[in-house]
Formats: sequence, structure tokens, C-alpha cells
Amino acid sequence: MYVMVILMKSGFFLTICLPMLYFIKRRTVFGLQFVILFTCFMSGNFLNAQSSKMNNPDFTLPFEKGLNQTVTYADAINYLMLLEKSDSRLQLYTKGNTDAELPIHVAVLSDNNCRNGAQARSAGKVVVFINNGIHPGEPEGIDATLAFFRDLPKRSDLNAILKDLVLVMIPVYNIEGCLNRNSYSRANQNGPESYGFRGNGQNYDLNRDFIKADSRNSRTFASIFQDWQPDIFIDNHTSNGADYTYTMTLLATQHNKLGGTKGDFLHDIFLPEIYKNMEAAKWPMCPYVNTQGALDNGIYGFNDGARYSSGYASLFGAISFLPETHMLKPFKDRLLSNYVLMDEMIKLAVKFKSQLILFRSSHLKHFQTLEKYPLNWRTDKSRQDSFRFKGYTAEKIPSTFTGKDRTFYNQEKPFEKELPFYTYSTASLEVDIPEYYIIPPAYHQVLQRFEENNVEMYKLKESIETDLIQYKIDDFKTVSQPYEGHYLHHDIKVSPISLNKEIPAGSYIVPTKQFAIRYIMETLEPQADDSFFAWNYFDAILSRKEWFSDYVFEDVAAELLEKNPDLKKRFDEKKASDPKFADSAYAQLQFIYENSEYAEKDFRMYPVLKVMQTLPIDNLEKVSQN
Repeated sequence: MYVMVILMKSGFFLTICLPMLYFIKRRTVFGLQFVILFTCFMSGNFLNAQSSKMNNPDFTLPFEKGLNQTVTYADAINYLMLLEKSDSRLQLYTKGNTDAELPIHVAVLSDNNCRNGAQARSAGKVVVFINNGIHPGEPEGIDATLAFFRDLPKRSDLNAILKDLVLVMIPVYNIEGCLNRNSYSRANQNGPESYGFRGNGQNYDLNRDFIKADSRNSRTFASIFQDWQPDIFIDNHTSNGADYTYTMTLLATQHNKLGGTKGDFLHDIFLPEIYKNMEAAKWPMCPYVNTQGALDNGIYGFNDGARYSSGYASLFGAISFLPETHMLKPFKDRLLSNYVLMDEMIKLAVKFKSQLILFRSSHLKHFQTLEKYPLNWRTDKSRQDSFRFKGYTAEKIPSTFTGKDRTFYNQEKPFEKELPFYTYSTASLEVDIPEYYIIPPAYHQVLQRFEENNVEMYKLKESIETDLIQYKIDDFKTVSQPYEGHYLHHDIKVSPISLNKEIPAGSYIVPTKQFAIRYIMETLEPQADDSFFAWNYFDAILSRKEWFSDYVFEDVAAELLEKNPDLKKRFDEKKASDPKFADSAYAQLQFIYENSEYAEKDFRMYPVLKVMQTLPIDNLEKVSQN
């Protein structure tokens, strides 16, 4: 046991055993016998070398040695362990697991050993949360943040920064992808020489998994995120796409969705200042280059729905950013620009601390004033900003091997021009905000996600009868190919039905007047782009469980028409106006069945209910949160 503790503390487990165990689990080239022999052979030399490193740590990163390399996962964690020993203001801990049952590390830099966001806010501090390695083939954020955490304690302004701010960082989020190291999966990227892979242990793209939360990674992330509930969230990436002069581009969460004055602050104050500061720091930056057709048509703000990290974080009031370094620039330059951007972000977080604290307290108040909640934001082409863009002329030249035209960005022909920047969006749908949603206890996946996201919930101690609204799913479309493990629904149409219904004891009651209101609305309103309905959580209601046999129902149908003049009238009208219906005996029987008491009552009836009035509080038992 003592030897095992030494191995864990020394980093031996991270450097040798953990990667090998991971690959054994995946049944790749490492065999169990080889691992045992290799471990025995290496352990003595490794422990001696590691002991020397602990006493005389070398904090030089590969790019600083002139290498075109990013750190490995084990190197990143060992690096942080050494940093933690060198400065008491840095804490490193683990929480939860990934799909491969590997713990996710969290590093915190604070002057009062803050362990969560509540402690930070009680001390009058804002929280900045940095996520790295969600796509480990885009690794410069990992190295840049390690260098940033190393350098901050040496700075003369650190005490002033930590007086107002707590800095939280996940060094490597997609650990399985980071361990799946290769040199070829990023075919369009200029270095480093080797890097991780985009898919996680289940081959999910984790930046499409935040709201549906199929992976353990995402569910662990939610728990960590809810511990801290940051004011600013940064998720470091590398771009794909066109060639242009900029090393750094920036995707900011869509400002209109934030609500109230926070969106105006992001658009009018914070973003102009960060662009100005990056220019002054010799790293000029442009918006993330999202186009529709030719670049001359303009740059479009990205619709970061709740499946994405920035869209998810914004549901809980965070001002969110995805730095996207340009994949064709040298790895070292991308890394340095990422470093400078994070530095400028924390400076602005300190500068605007009072506004950020105010926005957090006003987040709920803003949505409490609304009667209708806006959903499904779309680019508003009637309004636009402009951006003076510095690019390279795109030309068509013959391909050397296909003989067809190919795109060529001519760096000998740079240009600078004003481009439209479509950064405004409007909601394409509004829905009534209820006092409560009611979720049947059978939908444990939904309830589990709510618990993990710190949603306040209650259980009915006794059954009640109340007025409520239930949706009927009238229509929807579904993608033809699986998307991130799901057949995603879209263009969902519903009809709200008002009724009085008995709600059984044990049902879960979710009040909307809470900080998680946006998360609740975006997941439970079935028409929302990233609702739990869209992600197939409720697909069982879309198929019938009982049906009829035509030879038996024929006589029943005739009797139903004879006894129900209104049904017979509607039947005859449809038969007269619809030749296809008139020519199909089965369609006629189905019409009568669906309009009779034999029809399955819950078919396409959405089981989550809306209550518009208050409920007696003494009948509610609070559900404890994780």
C-alpha cells in the first residue's frame, strides 16, 4: 500500500500505468504481460528520476525548448502537481470520471483556498473558468494554460488579481481523446507533431454533448461547472476553414440570448475592449470566420445552442467564449496568442468585476419579468455590424492531380476591407413560462440530468387535482443519419391542451423561478432546438402500444358511426374530399379508431406538464441536490 501511494504521488501511475491500463481496456497493442514486465523494469529508474524532478522541477514546456510538440496527458497532470507544490495558492483536485473511468482534474488559483463559486462570491470575487482539451487534436490551450498558471504566481500584479478573481481550469477534459495520440487526424493543421483525437471513449464529440449528456465526461463537467457557476467561461479550440492573416479568432456566445443588460454589455463594451487589447498586444484578432458562401457575403455570428459548451454555460448566466486559433499558423504562435487572450480576459474580468457581480444577481430577475420565453434564435439579417477584415485573396487555380479548379489563398495578395458582421439574432418562437413543470418519476434520465445541473425540484407528498397544460406532438422531422448517437428531431410542432388532471404523489415539481430557468425551459419545451424531446429522451410516446385488427374492428366502426352523428359527418366529409382516403379501407378504419374511445390516449402526448398557477407548498417535499 505504501509503495502504491509513492507511485501515485510520484506521477508513475499517470505516466506509465494509467496510459497502459487505458490501452489494455481498449484491447490495443499493449498486453498484460508486457505491462507487468515493463513496469517492473522501469519502476526503479523512474522513481529515481521522478524524485530528482520533484526536488528540482523543470517548468520549461516543449514549445519553449523549440519543439513542435504539445504535452501528453500525463505530462500535463504531473506539471500541475509540481506547480501545486511550488505555490500554496494553487489547488489541484479530481472530481467524477470520464467514460473510460478516468478522473477529471481541476486546478484552482485563489488567495483564500476557495473550493466553490459560493465561497468566491461571498468573498466578493468573480470566477473565470477555463476548459481545455475538449478536442485534444486542438491542443494549444492545454500548453498555454499550463504556462499561464506557471507564470501568474510570479507576476507583481497577482495579489491585485486574486483579490477580485478566482481562476478555475480543467487541464484536459477529453482524457481518452488525449491518450489516443496520433499525427494524422488533423489533416489541415500545421503542427504540433503529435496530438490527441477528437472523439472521447465512446467516440462522442464532447462539444455536442453538453445538453444531452450521453457521456460521463459531460455529466462530470456539469457537476464541476455547477460547483463554480462562473461569471466568464473560456473553452480553448483551434479552427478549420479559410486562410487569413489572423492567428486568433473569437467566438462569443450570442449576445441577444443572454437577456437584459448583460447582452448589451458583452456586445457594446466587453468585446470591443478585448479586440482593442489584443491588437495592442500585437495579436490582432477577428471574429470566428463563419460564412454563408463567399467571404464577401459577410461573417455570421455562430448559433451556439445548448449542445455546445458556450451555449450551455450561457444558460447559467456565464459570458462565454470559444477562442479558435487558426490551424495554419505555427503551433507556437497559436499557443502564444491563446496565452495572451486568457491574460487579457482575466484583466477585463477584474476591471468589470462590479458589472459581472451585478449581472449574476440580475440574471433571475430579468427572466422573472418575462411572461414568454424566447426560443430557437436565428440570425437577424436586417441588422449588422461591420468588421475591417484582413485576409488573403481567394483564387481558383488548376489542381495538379485532379485537373479541376481548386481554391488557393494567395498570401502574396493580402487585402483589407469592411465586411458585414451579422452578430444579431432574434427568437423564432416564444412560449408561455409556467409557474411549474411536472415530470413523472419514470423519466429518471431527465431527473438525473436536472440533479446534476443543480435544478431545484420538489416531490408531491400527496396526489392533487389541478388545471394544467399538456402538449400533443403534432409533427416533427428527424435526421436521416445518426448525429452524435441520436436521430435528432427538428421542426417540432405541438398543440397545447388545457385540462384538469390528477397528478399522482411522487411526481416531480420543477419551479421556474430559480437560477436554472433557462436550462429548464430549453430542455423541457419540446420545440426547442436542443430540448430533451429533440434528443430522443421521450421517443417512446411516438409509437402506439395498442392497435386494432381490421376484420374485428370493421363491425365496431360501423356501430360507432351509427351512434355518433358528428363522427359520421366528419367521416363522410373526409371521404368526399380526399380520394386517397376514400380508396383505402384501412385508412377509413384508422380514422374511426383514432376518433373513438378505443384510441390510445397517451400516444404523442408529451408527459411533462405545465402548471400556470401556484401549488400548495405544504404538499411539496424538496429533493436534495448533489
